[in-house]
Amino acid sequence: MASVITLASPAAVIHELQRMRGLGYFVVDEAFEVVQDFESSDFAGLSVSSLAFMACERGHAEYKSRLRATGVLDSSGK
Repeated sequence: MASVITLASPAAVIHELQRMRGLGYFVVDEAFEVVQDFESSDFAGLSVSSLAFMACERGHAEYKSRLRATGVLDSSGK
């Protein structure tokens, strides 16, 4: 079984996002930017994996918002 990273830090979360991307998860570039916006209290209270999934969700929302703003994506979100 692979070891689990439990010490949360921006570098650890970015490493986890890279690992997830390598496994085939849809990880947008914005997710890596979201990590930089996390508060230090976020790192103290959540696991690296939880923070990585949160960054993915927030990053994907920012990605879709950017696409809508440029007219690439319609407002239905599909």
